[in-house]
Amino acid sequence: MRKYNWSEKAKRRRTTGTGRMQYMKDIPRRAKSGFKSGPSTMPKKPTATTEA
Repeated sequence: MRKYNWSEKAKRRRTTGTGRMQYMKDIPRRAKSGFKSGPSTMPKKPTATTEA
Protein backbone atom coordinates (compact mmCIF):
# COMPACT_ATOMS: atom_id res chain seq x y z
CA MET A 1 0.00 0.00 0.00
CA ARG A 2 1.43 3.36 -0.97
CA LYS A 3 1.73 5.94 1.79
CA TYR A 4 2.22 9.62 1.21
CA ASN A 5 2.06 12.24 3.94
CA TRP A 6 -0.23 14.61 2.09
CA SER A 7 -3.55 13.93 3.78
CA GLU A 8 -4.28 13.47 7.46
CA LYS A 9 -7.79 12.25 6.67
CA ALA A 10 -6.51 9.61 4.28
CA LYS A 11 -4.28 8.23 7.04
CA ARG A 12 -7.24 8.06 9.43
CA ARG A 13 -9.31 6.09 6.94
CA ARG A 14 -6.76 3.33 6.59
CA THR A 15 -5.04 3.21 9.96
CA THR A 16 -5.14 0.47 12.60
CA GLY A 17 -8.59 0.23 14.10
CA THR A 18 -10.63 0.88 10.99
CA GLY A 19 -11.09 -2.81 10.27
CA ARG A 20 -11.97 -5.81 12.40
CA MET A 21 -8.58 -5.97 14.14
CA GLN A 22 -9.13 -9.68 14.77
CA TYR A 23 -5.61 -10.11 16.20
CA MET A 24 -5.04 -6.69 17.77
CA LYS A 25 -8.27 -6.70 19.84
CA ASP A 26 -6.93 -9.69 21.73
CA ILE A 27 -3.55 -8.18 22.71
CA PRO A 28 -4.42 -6.20 25.92
CA ARG A 29 -6.10 -9.21 27.50
CA ARG A 30 -3.19 -11.51 26.63
CA ALA A 31 -0.65 -8.94 27.83
CA LYS A 32 -2.18 -8.99 31.33
CA SER A 33 -1.22 -12.64 31.72
CA GLY A 34 2.23 -12.18 30.20
CA PHE A 35 1.21 -13.83 26.88
CA LYS A 36 0.92 -17.24 28.51
CA SER A 37 -1.28 -19.74 26.76
CA GLY A 38 -2.63 -23.19 27.42
CA PRO A 39 -3.43 -24.78 30.77
CA SER A 40 -1.70 -23.48 33.86
CA THR A 41 1.39 -25.39 34.99
CA MET A 42 1.05 -24.50 38.66
CA PRO A 43 -0.34 -27.34 40.81
CA LYS A 44 -3.61 -26.47 42.48
CA LYS A 45 -3.35 -26.04 46.24
CA PRO A 46 -5.97 -27.80 48.35
CA THR A 47 -8.55 -25.38 49.73
CA ALA A 48 -8.34 -24.80 53.47
CA THR A 49 -11.45 -25.88 55.33
CA THR A 50 -12.43 -24.11 58.52
CA GLU A 51 -14.06 -26.23 61.19
CA ALA A 52 -16.44 -24.46 63.53
